[in-house]
Amino acid sequence: MGTPYRRFDKGRFVTKQDWDALVYEKEILRLEFQIRLDGMRSPAERNRMGQFATPNRLAKDIATYCVGLLDEAEQIRLLEPAVGSGSFFSALLQTVDQNRIAEAVGFETDDRFSELSQRLWGEMGLEVIAGDFTKHYSKVSGANLVLANPSYVRHHHLDLGIKTRLQREAVATAGLVVGGLSGLYVYFMAIAHAAMADQAVAAWLLPTEFMDVNYGSALREYLSGQVEMIRLHRFDPENTQFEDALVSSSVVVFRNSPPGRHAETLFTFGGSLLKPDRSEVVIIKDLSRHHKWTFTRSTASIKRPSKSVAIGDLFHIRRGLVTGANSFFIMKRKEALDRQIPNQFLKPVLPSPRYLKSNVVNGDTTAIL
Repeated sequence: MGTPYRRFDKGRFVTKQDWDALVYEKEILRLEFQIRLDGMRSPAERNRMGQFATPNRLAKDIATYCVGLLDEAEQIRLLEPAVGSGSFFSALLQTVDQNRIAEAVGFETDDRFSELSQRLWGEMGLEVIAGDFTKHYSKVSGANLVLANPSYVRHHHLDLGIKTRLQREAVATAGLVVGGLSGLYVYFMAIAHAAMADQAVAAWLLPTEFMDVNYGSALREYLSGQVEMIRLHRFDPENTQFEDALVSSSVVVFRNSPPGRHAETLFTFGGSLLKPDRSEVVIIKDLSRHHKWTFTRSTASIKRPSKSVAIGDLFHIRRGLVTGANSFFIMKRKEALDRQIPNQFLKPVLPSPRYLKSNVVNGDTTAIL
């Protein structure tokens, strides 16, 4: 019959083999319910709520990598700030001996998913708190492992009252001043700082935009100045990790410990987290001196041909204009001339790609600069 492995569910014992089989069965159920619950909402609704479940393969890679950074004898106290259907907890059960998990707490605002997670994983050690982590983070402390895929809710879906509260919490928990254009994920990472033990390991699945945009400066300052950033992996944009998400993804892994004077981190790109296509070592001080992290794209090993021309050689590249009233601020040149708008107040722009009728953009010596 095998050696008793772990008591659960009204005192019943299971063997190691039975336990692994049960985890597998529950993961299959989780995937089935995930698909069913996702299908109950339109893509637009899920996009607004930022609900994009972590694929099991990716969750297992992240769990495996992070567990490898902990002491082998260390008991795990897990925090999932946005637990969803329990993808990370499932991945952790598939990665470590279950007896090693001393505590596991997850937060979830969507009642459908909090009920599902509790029903699937409650008997296996996961405590699910049905509520907003940013409001109830004080219910957990001393986590030494944080695995997180926070909701990707854009700033315009957060009303002023919510933003004000989140900004206040970010200052109180991590000393971060977060800009008003920041997505919800920025606040999640800042607030989670209060729940971590010293030397805790954390992995966050984030949109890659935080490396470049102005409102990502709070996270960049946090990662380069307050914690020991171990790894930043950028997935190839051509190989999206989420079938229904429109943003490229990255994984940042750090330890809750101040960086040393000569601290370095590893930037990787492409492939998977465990088997990246390219990598480079980056000095943390170099990161902290740069307002944006576009200067390194984990492509240092690739040399451009001396006669090649990159898009950046021809254009000033920006993520896009956010005017709040494009129909007012953006107009055809003829309309600007008809309105007699002085040249110094005009700047040429390319429209959204969907409005371009050709793959070739010809130069124009008469363009207003």
